[in-house]
Amino acid sequence: MISALKMKTAARKRAGSPPHRLALGGAWFFIVFSLAALTGVMMAKFADPTGSIALYQASEAGHTHGAFALTYNGVLGLVQVMAQLVVISAAVIMSLSSKDARRRIAHGVLIVWAAVWMCNLIYLAGIEPRFDSVCQAPLMMLLFAGTGYRALRGWRRRPAVQMVLEFPSPAAEPAVGAADSLISEDVSSSPELREISGTTTQPQAGARRMRSRLNSAGRFARSGFARAGRIARGSVPIVKSAANRARPVVSAAGRGAAGLYGRTVRYLKDKAVIPSVKRSTAA
Repeated sequence: MISALKMKTAARKRAGSPPHRLALGGAWFFIVFSLAALTGVMMAKFADPTGSIALYQASEAGHTHGAFALTYNGVLGLVQVMAQLVVISAAVIMSLSSKDARRRIAHGVLIVWAAVWMCNLIYLAGIEPRFDSVCQAPLMMLLFAGTGYRALRGWRRRPAVQMVLEFPSPAAEPAVGAADSLISEDVSSSPELREISGTTTQPQAGARRMRSRLNSAGRFARSGFARAGRIARGSVPIVKSAANRARPVVSAAGRGAAGLYGRTVRYLKDKAVIPSVKRSTAA
């Protein structure tokens, strides 16, 4: 027979590897950025409902191409951006649910939302390959990969509580003659059994439950602060490494921009677009 049924909280894993944290950070960055963009569009549409707003667009031969599902025209555009804001916000909340069906639907909506942004940026970069569009398309591809990784990770989440069944050992069973004395000793010495048997008063039981809840809250807060500290300490070398790697790239880009500016100015001066000023020295 089962002697006890215990509830044991599973030990949480430590912070993952740097790619794991970067992927989740990219997914949350895209969520926050897209919600902020939709909020800005909604506020602008409230000010001018009949106007047209496009989050991304490109021009080719005098024709303007707007991003699909990210261009908002007239009053229907206001309804569109409000619907998108409600759906994406609900999907973000449902992605944190403990129900598998809700969580999977929410992750599917977020993947489709990220795919819409990525395909639009790739399409517009092909039409008008400017510096900003060419840089935004690969960045959005990385954010889409982070969103997919977050969805794959949360597709099937393990339960946070494990139920452990303990079976008694035959050698640990007491003798038949000692059953009464064993039960009386357990009732007199165990607070839980005293509460079940009715020997513990109601105020004592309430105080005991309150102490237990306070201790659980303290342990939860300490574990949360410790986890936040580990994540912060682990992020410092990542930021330093990224800064060290980006320093030569930024320096080379600055030198290239300065050289390009100088060549452009010399070319325009040669073509007489920019008049050159000659200084004359007094005799």
